[in-house]
Amino acid sequence: MLSGLQYVPSNFAPNYGNATGGIVVLTPRVGRRDGVHGHAKLDLISAGAQVEGPVGRGSFLIAAQRGYLDLALKVVGRLAFNRDYLRPKYGDYQVVFDHPVGPGATLTARVLGASDVLRFPSRYSGDGGVTLSSGFHRIDLVYKKRQGPWDFLLSPALRLDTGGLETDTQLRRRTDVVGLLRAELTARPSRRFQLTVGADAQIDRHRTRSQVTSWPGLLDSSEGIPGPFDEVARGTTTTSGVYLTPLLAAGRFTLSPGLRASLSTGLGEPRFSVDPRLHARWAPHPRVAVQLGVGRYSQPSFRSLSTVPALGSFSAIDSLGLDPRIVLPAALRYLDPRINVDPRSRLGLLQAVQLSANLHLRLTAGLGLDVTAFWRRDRDRGPLVLDYYGRPFEDPGAAVHGLEVMLRQDLTRRLFGWVAYTLMRARTGRFDAQDRLALQAPNDFDQRHNLVAVLGVKLPRRWQIAGRFRLVTGLPFTPVVGGLKGDGPFSATYPIYGAYNSARMPVFHQLDIRVDKTWVRSRTIVSTYLDVQNIYNRQNAEGLWYLTDYSGTQTVVGVPILPVLGVRVEY
Repeated sequence: MLSGLQYVPSNFAPNYGNATGGIVVLTPRVGRRDGVHGHAKLDLISAGAQVEGPVGRGSFLIAAQRGYLDLALKVVGRLAFNRDYLRPKYGDYQVVFDHPVGPGATLTARVLGASDVLRFPSRYSGDGGVTLSSGFHRIDLVYKKRQGPWDFLLSPALRLDTGGLETDTQLRRRTDVVGLLRAELTARPSRRFQLTVGADAQIDRHRTRSQVTSWPGLLDSSEGIPGPFDEVARGTTTTSGVYLTPLLAAGRFTLSPGLRASLSTGLGEPRFSVDPRLHARWAPHPRVAVQLGVGRYSQPSFRSLSTVPALGSFSAIDSLGLDPRIVLPAALRYLDPRINVDPRSRLGLLQAVQLSANLHLRLTAGLGLDVTAFWRRDRDRGPLVLDYYGRPFEDPGAAVHGLEVMLRQDLTRRLFGWVAYTLMRARTGRFDAQDRLALQAPNDFDQRHNLVAVLGVKLPRRWQIAGRFRLVTGLPFTPVVGGLKGDGPFSATYPIYGAYNSARMPVFHQLDIRVDKTWVRSRTIVSTYLDVQNIYNRQNAEGLWYLTDYSGTQTVVGVPILPVLGVRVEY
C-alpha cells in the first residue's frame, strides 16, 4: 500500500502539524493501471490478500490482513514452555480509488482501518488478564491539481478512533469522532525558489467511560481509596494551524526557513503557539552532504482536574499499576495516548526545542554512512492544578541528547543490509525560578544503547536468506523495594516504592532468521518462506510481577522462539 516510508527523528517541516517528537512519513500509492494484479499469503500467524487494477481512466486497490499471533503464542507457550506470553492480535484493511478529474487534477478516495489488541495474561488479575485495545476507521478524500508553477492540495477526512483497557475489575474505554481538513498551495516561480503556504484544522469529540468494581490488592477498606463507580464523560478539543515554508536553492546550498502558528482549545484557557524553524543543507561534494536543523515544536497537553489517586492520571501504565504487583516500563503509557486523556483535563501546551546535525557520506556506489547528533529540551506548560494533597504540579521537563550512526548497503545483485547504533541519554526534571531545568531521573524512554543489524544475501536458484539482530538497553521503571502488611490476618501487603525510574528491565537482545525460495511461472510468482523469530529463544522480560508479599519477582516474557512457515502467490 506504500510507495515510500521515511523516519524523521526531529526537525520536520511545519506542514506535518503539531508534534514534539519524531514522525514517520508514510506515502500511500494508488492501484496499477496495466491490468489486474494481486497476491495472497498464508502462514502460521497471519493471512492477507490484495488486488488492484484499472477502473475507467482510474484505478482501485483493495487489501486486508488478519493476524492470529495470539493463538500461536498461546499454543506454543502452553505446550512447549508451560507458561503464558504476551499475546497480540491485529488486523487492518485498505480500499483506495483514484481517478483523474480534469487536466492535471486527480481525486483519491481512501477507506482504511486497523485494530490491535494486546493481552497480558496475569495470575493476579483473574482469568481475563489485562487487555489493551486500539483501533480506527478513516475516510480520506485527496484532491490534487498542478497548473504551471502552481500545486494545490485539498484533503478533508473523517476518523473514528476507539481505545480501551480492561481487567476483571476495571474498564476504561474511549471513543473519538475526529474531523480533519487540510488545504495547501505551493508556488515554484523559479528553479531556485519555492513557497508553500497552508492551513489545517482538527476537531475531536470524545466520550470516555470509566468503571471500577473493586481495587485489586486491597482486601480491607482504607482511607482515601474510592469505592466502585461507573462514570461517563464527554468533551471536545480542537487544533488548527497555518504554516509557511519557503525553499531557497543556491548552488550547493539549500535553505528552508519555516513558521507555524497553532491554536488549541479544550477545557480551560486556549493555547496559542508560534514555532519558527530552520533547515539548511550543504553539499560540498557529490558524495558528501551536511544538514543542520533547529526549531521549536508544540502540541497540546492535558492535566486532569481529578483529585482521586490513580484516576486523575489514568493511563495504560497507571491502570495496570492499580494492581501494585504488576510493574511494567513507564513508556507503556504511550501505547495509546487517547486513553491517557481524562475529559476533565485542563488544556496545556507541551513545547520542545530541537537541534540536529547530520553528515552523509556516500562511500561507494551502494554504501552510505550517516552520522547524526541531536539535542532536545521539552517543557510542559500546563495550567495550575493541585494534586491530591493540595500541592501544585510543577511544569515538568526533559532533556535528550545523543548520537546515531548508520551504515547502509543498498540492494545489489547479491547483498543488502545495514547497521544502526544509537547512543542516547534522556533525563526528566523540573524547571526552577530562573527557567533552568534541574534533571532528576531517567526519562521514560531512556534507552542508552540501541543496536540493529540487518543482512540479506541472494543465493542461486532464487534462494534468499536474511537475518536481523537487535540489542537494546532495558526501559526504566519504578521498583518496589519492600512491603508493609496491614493489621489483621486477612490484611493486604502494601508496596513500598523506590526512587522514580531507578530500575531497568534487563537488556533486550534477539536474532531473527528468514529463508525464502521463489518460483517464477508465466502468470504467477510463488514464494515460500520460513521466518524464525528469536532463534535462540531469549527470554526477554517485558514486565515484572511481584509476589504477594513483594519478596521476589517473576518476569513476563515476550515472544519465545517462533518458527513461521508460509506461502505467497502473486499474479
